[in-house]
Amino acid sequence: MRIVLATQAALENPTAISVLGGLARAYSALGHETVAAGLMVDEDYPGKERLPPPLPRSLGRATYPPRRLTPAFRRLRRLLSRGSFVHFHLLGGWTSTAASIWAACESRRVPFGVTFQDFGNAANFLPERDGGLPFFLLGRMLRRARWVSGVSRSVAADVERHFPRVRVEAVPNGYDPDEIGATPDDGGRPYVLCVANGGHYKGLDVLLMAWAQLRERRPGVDLIVCGPHLPGPYEGLARRLGLSREVSLRGYTPRAEVLRLMRSCLFFVLPSRHEGFGIAALEAMAHGRAVVAGRVGGLAEFIEDERTGLLCPPADPRALARALERLLGDAGLRRRLGGEARRAVSGLRWSDAASRYLTLG
Repeated sequence: MRIVLATQAALENPTAISVLGGLARAYSALGHETVAAGLMVDEDYPGKERLPPPLPRSLGRATYPPRRLTPAFRRLRRLLSRGSFVHFHLLGGWTSTAASIWAACESRRVPFGVTFQDFGNAANFLPERDGGLPFFLLGRMLRRARWVSGVSRSVAADVERHFPRVRVEAVPNGYDPDEIGATPDDGGRPYVLCVANGGHYKGLDVLLMAWAQLRERRPGVDLIVCGPHLPGPYEGLARRLGLSREVSLRGYTPRAEVLRLMRSCLFFVLPSRHEGFGIAALEAMAHGRAVVAGRVGGLAEFIEDERTGLLCPPADPRALARALERLLGDAGLRRRLGGEARRAVSGLRWSDAASRYLTLG
């Protein structure tokens, strides 16, 4: 079967590289021809890091709000052929790019499945705020899909609550064991790692306020934050909190460097206010790293508090500071949680996700 992995996002987006790249390799290993198709190009990603083979097809040259989608729609339509199946990754709601992908499938009579990477996120789509015609069209598209899934039980339940006529399966994202290498000893200053975009829902302001409470009690440890759309306002907040020396806001970071940082960090932190899944936390756990995370969404489903990581109430700098201080001061706890984390996520691989998707249709 020819599987087209379609996304609203730019193929240069780090999450697209992780998710679509991992699934493409897994589908290909199962004997399917696989290609990735994106209708957006985001100029915020320097160097234009590309998906690993199978090679991607970037079909659009649109910024947001989308423009020039008609040529992209035509190229996507030409890409589809009899025997194709489109696995459409939806970021959370309805956009003109979603309409273009759906229209291309319908015009070619190509079946498709829809995976929600997120839902109910104010940064993308809120049914209560962005309802009306977009909400109606999204429902129509979901009812036409061969199957609908969410990357966590919380996402699946939220979609079903808003679209009760649609059955939504929960299929977690995964990681690629081939990307998990031995932990190097880089001999530099110890650091805690966070990988997140600059959206408010990621809670980076909460992380900086928590880190400010620790800097005098736990000197000599840096905080490294990687992700697109940084540093933005967080650089100013770090200066006001006196954190300019010990906090590094690196912004967009190539995937190979992110994985290297995961292999050497003391532990990983993701203090989200909202999270559909939290794939960076999963990848850190696969590297044997303990994780401190917000008790929200998908994070609370694959991280078990006090066994594979530490979960904190979202938007609570004091609670986050206490969890961070516990791990900073207890190497044995870091090793125990990290070892359990690696074992706990061993069944969340892209090969498992791909096999599950193939059974849905």
